[in-house]
Amino acid sequence: GISEYIQQMEQTGQSGFKVANWTEDYKMLKHVRLVRNQIAHDTSNASFSTETDLEFVNSFYNRILKQDDPFAHLRKMNSTEFIPNNSNNNFVDRFLIGIGIIAAIIVILILFCLFGIL
Repeated sequence: GISEYIQQMEQTGQSGFKVANWTEDYKMLKHVRLVRNQIAHDTSNASFSTETDLEFVNSFYNRILKQDDPFAHLRKMNSTEFIPNNSNNNFVDRFLIGIGIIAAIIVILILFCLFGIL
Protein backbone atom coordinates (compact mmCIF):
# COMPACT_ATOMS: atom_id res chain seq x y z
CA GLY A 1 0.00 0.00 0.00
CA ILE A 2 1.11 3.48 0.84
CA SER A 3 4.15 2.35 2.83
CA GLU A 4 5.42 0.28 -0.10
CA TYR A 5 5.00 3.19 -2.50
CA ILE A 6 6.89 5.50 -0.10
CA GLN A 7 9.64 2.91 0.32
CA GLN A 8 10.02 2.59 -3.44
CA MET A 9 10.25 6.38 -3.75
CA GLU A 10 12.99 6.42 -1.11
CA GLN A 11 14.92 3.70 -2.92
CA THR A 12 14.69 5.51 -6.26
CA GLY A 13 17.22 8.10 -5.16
CA GLN A 14 18.09 11.14 -7.23
CA SER A 15 16.38 9.95 -10.41
CA GLY A 16 13.00 10.65 -8.81
CA PHE A 17 13.77 14.34 -8.64
CA LYS A 18 13.53 14.48 -12.44
CA VAL A 19 9.76 14.01 -12.04
CA ALA A 20 7.65 17.11 -11.43
CA ASN A 21 6.00 17.15 -7.99
CA TRP A 22 7.97 14.09 -6.82
CA THR A 23 8.88 15.70 -3.49
CA GLU A 24 5.38 17.09 -2.92
CA ASP A 25 3.77 13.69 -3.61
CA TYR A 26 6.31 11.99 -1.34
CA LYS A 27 5.60 14.39 1.51
CA MET A 28 1.81 14.07 1.10
CA LEU A 29 1.98 10.27 0.98
CA LYS A 30 3.97 10.29 4.22
CA HIS A 31 1.42 12.67 5.74
CA VAL A 32 -1.55 10.55 4.63
CA ARG A 33 0.15 7.45 6.05
CA LEU A 34 0.62 9.27 9.37
CA VAL A 35 -3.07 10.26 9.37
CA ARG A 36 -4.07 6.66 8.64
CA ASN A 37 -1.90 5.42 11.49
CA GLN A 38 -3.28 8.01 13.88
CA ILE A 39 -6.84 7.06 12.99
CA ALA A 40 -6.08 3.36 13.36
CA HIS A 41 -4.20 3.58 16.65
CA ASP A 42 -5.43 6.65 18.53
CA THR A 43 -8.58 6.21 20.58
CA SER A 44 -9.15 9.91 21.26
CA ASN A 45 -11.78 11.93 19.48
CA ALA A 46 -9.19 14.21 17.91
CA SER A 47 -9.55 15.06 14.26
CA PHE A 48 -6.47 14.05 12.30
CA SER A 49 -7.45 14.46 8.67
CA THR A 50 -8.65 17.34 6.56
CA GLU A 51 -10.67 17.59 3.40
CA THR A 52 -7.39 18.30 1.61
CA ASP A 53 -6.10 14.88 2.73
CA LEU A 54 -9.14 13.18 1.25
CA GLU A 55 -8.84 15.14 -1.98
CA PHE A 56 -5.16 14.17 -2.29
CA VAL A 57 -5.88 10.48 -1.68
CA ASN A 58 -8.66 10.45 -4.28
CA SER A 59 -6.54 12.35 -6.78
CA PHE A 60 -3.46 10.18 -6.24
CA TYR A 61 -5.50 6.99 -6.60
CA ASN A 62 -6.90 8.27 -9.91
CA ARG A 63 -3.41 9.22 -11.05
CA ILE A 64 -2.22 5.66 -10.38
CA LEU A 65 -5.09 4.22 -12.40
CA LYS A 66 -4.38 6.64 -15.27
CA GLN A 67 -0.64 5.90 -15.05
CA ASP A 68 -0.03 9.54 -14.22
CA ASP A 69 1.68 8.94 -10.86
CA PRO A 70 5.37 9.68 -10.15
CA PHE A 71 6.61 6.19 -11.08
CA ALA A 72 4.66 6.20 -14.34
CA HIS A 73 6.32 9.52 -15.21
CA LEU A 74 9.72 8.16 -14.24
CA ARG A 75 9.21 5.08 -16.44
CA LYS A 76 8.15 7.30 -19.35
CA MET A 77 11.25 9.46 -18.90
CA ASN A 78 13.46 6.37 -18.83
CA SER A 79 11.68 4.58 -21.67
CA THR A 80 14.77 4.79 -23.87
CA GLU A 81 16.81 2.93 -21.26
CA PHE A 82 16.58 -0.85 -20.86
CA ILE A 83 14.24 -1.53 -17.99
CA PRO A 84 13.10 -5.11 -17.43
CA ASN A 85 9.34 -4.96 -17.48
CA ASN A 86 7.10 -7.71 -16.27
CA SER A 87 3.62 -6.32 -16.95
CA ASN A 88 2.08 -8.92 -14.65
CA ASN A 89 4.12 -7.65 -11.70
CA ASN A 90 3.36 -4.02 -12.58
CA PHE A 91 -0.35 -4.79 -12.59
CA VAL A 92 -0.13 -6.57 -9.24
CA ASP A 93 1.94 -3.74 -7.74
CA ARG A 94 -0.51 -1.09 -8.96
CA PHE A 95 -3.45 -3.17 -7.76
CA LEU A 96 -1.96 -3.54 -4.25
CA ILE A 97 -1.09 0.15 -4.06
CA GLY A 98 -4.61 0.96 -5.21
CA ILE A 99 -6.10 -1.27 -2.51
CA GLY A 100 -3.95 0.46 0.12
CA ILE A 101 -5.08 3.89 -1.05
CA ILE A 102 -8.72 2.78 -1.12
CA ALA A 103 -8.29 1.58 2.48
CA ALA A 104 -6.92 5.01 3.40
CA ILE A 105 -9.90 6.69 1.72
CA ILE A 106 -12.31 4.48 3.64
CA VAL A 107 -10.61 5.24 6.95
CA ILE A 108 -10.68 8.98 6.26
CA LEU A 109 -14.34 8.81 5.24
CA ILE A 110 -15.18 6.91 8.43
CA LEU A 111 -13.40 9.59 10.44
CA PHE A 112 -15.35 12.31 8.69
CA CYS A 113 -18.63 10.48 9.30
CA LEU A 114 -17.91 9.61 12.93
CA PHE A 115 -16.90 13.07 13.96
CA GLY A 116 -19.40 14.96 11.81
CA ILE A 117 -16.81 16.75 9.74
CA LEU A 118 -18.67 16.23 6.47
